[in-house]
Amino acid sequence: MDERFNVELEQLLQDRGRDFLSLSGVCKVMPSALRARLGLKSNSRVGEVQKALQPHMGRNLEIRKAGRSLCLVRRGEKDEMLLRSVQARPGKSPKTLRNSLPFTAAEFLRLTNSLLKEGRLRVELNARCEPLLFAVSPEGPPTLQPQPLALAPVPDAEAEKAVLRAAFQELEQGRIFVRICDLRRRLGWSREAFDSALARLRRERTVQLHSGDVSAMTQEELQDSFVDENGFRMLSLTWTEAR
Repeated sequence: MDERFNVELEQLLQDRGRDFLSLSGVCKVMPSALRARLGLKSNSRVGEVQKALQPHMGRNLEIRKAGRSLCLVRRGEKDEMLLRSVQARPGKSPKTLRNSLPFTAAEFLRLTNSLLKEGRLRVELNARCEPLLFAVSPEGPPTLQPQPLALAPVPDAEAEKAVLRAAFQELEQGRIFVRICDLRRRLGWSREAFDSALARLRRERTVQLHSGDVSAMTQEELQDSFVDENGFRMLSLTWTEAR
């Protein structure tokens, strides 16, 4: 193992405040000089990246699978990593969270149950009776800021559109585009309900969806984007209906 590579790889995660990052993301964001020393290119295949990084893992790093992606992971307390993930993405279902983290199913189950028993995580049910995970504040009663506008979309199409538009306007802040992953997280709806509502608004020409450069996005942000009926991944939207 070359200690210099190990230190630089760990620093790469630390600089981004990340416990883990997909190997493709690591390859894209690492300094070009480091990439060249490892014999990689910005578009190197994941297998090539894994082969180049594996000898430099040491005791502080490892390569693990998160969902369908291989990730560079900082070793440490797994329960703290899970807790930080819930704090960063409150209101996610255990299944969604499990698929985005570098844990085996058995590890995730053990860690989640342990944190629930310790009172560091709590569960709420949304209107569809789906369990959602939240971190418990050690300073007092558990709160979530910002609160989701709705835990499940209302059945009336116009009311549903109004809730979506309100969330869009909160995130817009003078910008033209709003990232779909941010809107999805703001609303806290189930994946099926959100995708269905967004597809309907697109068909009605209420919103326009846009693709873009995915290189700067995390794996979790990509998972929370939108894939249309033609298989194209859409990253942002604009509200085209007069407001």
